[in-house]
Amino acid sequence: MVPIIGSVPIIPHPQRDVRELLRDPDNLDFRPREGAKEIIDAGVDVPREKLWTGVVIPDFTSEFKIGDAPDIGAYEYGAKDYWIAGYRGSKASTPIPPDGTTSAKQDADLMWLPAYKAESFKVYFGTDSDDLRLVSEQQNNIYDPGQLDPTLTYYWRVDCETPDGWAEGDVWSFRARGRPFRQGGALPSSYVEDFAQVFDFDWQNLEHNQQGLIMPWLTPKFNGDHLDIVDGAMEVIPDGNRAHPFEAITIPNTNMDLERYPFLSFKYKTTERKDPISFYAGYTVFGGKERDAFPEEPLIVLEPTSGEVESVYLSLSKPIEIGKELFGGAIAKNFLLQVTGPEDVPWKKKDGAFIISDFRIGFACLLDKIEGVEIKGLRNRIESNAQAVILSPSDLEISVTVKDDDKSYALPENDPLPSDWELVIKDGDNYSVVDGDIIKPKKGYKGTLYVKVEVRAGKKTSSPCQIEVVVK
Repeated sequence: MVPIIGSVPIIPHPQRDVRELLRDPDNLDFRPREGAKEIIDAGVDVPREKLWTGVVIPDFTSEFKIGDAPDIGAYEYGAKDYWIAGYRGSKASTPIPPDGTTSAKQDADLMWLPAYKAESFKVYFGTDSDDLRLVSEQQNNIYDPGQLDPTLTYYWRVDCETPDGWAEGDVWSFRARGRPFRQGGALPSSYVEDFAQVFDFDWQNLEHNQQGLIMPWLTPKFNGDHLDIVDGAMEVIPDGNRAHPFEAITIPNTNMDLERYPFLSFKYKTTERKDPISFYAGYTVFGGKERDAFPEEPLIVLEPTSGEVESVYLSLSKPIEIGKELFGGAIAKNFLLQVTGPEDVPWKKKDGAFIISDFRIGFACLLDKIEGVEIKGLRNRIESNAQAVILSPSDLEISVTVKDDDKSYALPENDPLPSDWELVIKDGDNYSVVDGDIIKPKKGYKGTLYVKVEVRAGKKTSSPCQIEVVVK
């Protein structure tokens, strides 16, 4: 059911990251995650039907569905077997997690493509490739090994019973160092454009750009604004004789909730222009045409720089206010911008170019303005079945304060820490810290670990925060 605000439908889940809905697509596990209500039982039954021509359409769903309706996608939540495409050879193949991966999740299942005509399987598992233990004899191709230790390398093998007898499989290995992907925070928090030159000489692309450049921004359909990437910057030459006073340059597929981090920043310079330049910005919401939240007044009027680079930091509160009033939301399918407007002195050839670099939308705009960082605690309780656990920044409620702003802003749930940040876990009496981010309880310990952590954000360091890890 799509919610309605006034007469305008709002799309609640635009372009969500697939990792929020599936168990571990990075390691070929495409089954629905627990709680992924957008796809579990959300499909449509296709019942058996006899057409007037006499042709019978079979029931495509009843055999496979597990709940009240089929799931959306190729896999059913809770299915006993996992379908894997490919040729079935004389022994088990296509291991999941893939052989040699280090990014499997701690709750990973072991799955495989059975040998040709195989009906039964023996699963061997352990941490020594020369001493694997038989852990299961079964008829399906999914085995749950339990919670995995991220400090260990695991080895496994599957033997298949075929019409010709038992076929011994290869020994595969993996590590469970993958960090869980949090549900509920999958929309991008930032858009960062470094204007790298990427080429595609396909004839269709050459129709749009004679150099073969793939342009990350799209020119207006009717106005003649010219875009080009040169030396890591976007050169914009505005149309001095626009057919429409407002028709913006489009940054496609940003898919951001602008209200969370309502900021825009960039650097610019002009080469020959002597007159001020109005800069406009807005966005397109999901749900059809003519859905632009684009104020017809500039966010800022910029002065020409005569070749010097200037930095700009802007609030997007005005386009967000318009978008919420008209369409009930601030989730941007596309971002829109325009250089110069109808009140400006028209751009002339002698004015050269308006050159944009280091263009950012959202949380990334804050990184150069951080005044302080704080860990407020855990997002969710952490438990361990006597195994080591990975402590990810997404497990922590981390917030930042920035210059000239009274508010604090939460670190995005699924973003990695910026490159010059570090999560520091202090050693304790009943645990050790492995590889910087793994908490390993002492052998035989059961109870609550009290772990002190801090975040170093460049030259800023948070106060230590004590979190709890329950070891069962």
